[in-house]
Amino acid sequence: NSKSQNKTSDCLALLFLATLLMSFCDEIIFSGKIPFFRDLVAYFYPIKFSVAESFKAGQLPLWEPRMATGFPILAEFQSAVFYPPSVIFYVVPFFAAIQFSYVFHYAVAASGSYVLLRSWKQPIFLSIIGSILFSFGGTMVSLTNLLNHFQSAVWLPWLVYCWARAVKNKRWSDLVVFSMIAVCQLLAGSPEVFAFSAALLVADIVRMCGK
Repeated sequence: NSKSQNKTSDCLALLFLATLLMSFCDEIIFSGKIPFFRDLVAYFYPIKFSVAESFKAGQLPLWEPRMATGFPILAEFQSAVFYPPSVIFYVVPFFAAIQFSYVFHYAVAASGSYVLLRSWKQPIFLSIIGSILFSFGGTMVSLTNLLNHFQSAVWLPWLVYCWARAVKNKRWSDLVVFSMIAVCQLLAGSPEVFAFSAALLVADIVRMCGK
């Protein structure tokens, strides 16, 4: 039937996006390389390393004495200490965690944008194109050296999708899922991106009320 055909087509589309993701991140996945430029080198990687070392030593990362003549890491929101995916830095070697983090976040962006566009009744080929433009386009790629903004921005499609489901279905389970995604985006370390996302959801409320 048409439903099973659509599911099969969606699975094939997601498989295609996964293949494209592997091609896009081929040097990270297969050659063990990581992005190494601008703010990543001087700021974000040292913070991530310090936080990981603190947790592995069984300590809270309260203070880093080697950065900027002393740096309050836990108080610095951009460090994303309590961001759930950051747990990977606390259990595997540092550079492996960096590699996983990039692939994971691009996967979040690609899958979320595709699912959102399909929920808007867009054809599969347009949903694939939209996912590619959002996930691997200039805006998202330019954010990779601003790790906190990058980590937050990838959650936007899932946030909008889960918000629409929560409003439409009026089920507690959907509201809980939306809240988890929202908290995840907030803890990713960019209150600016989170605020822009919240403003977008408010605008969506206005749109829905105007129908």
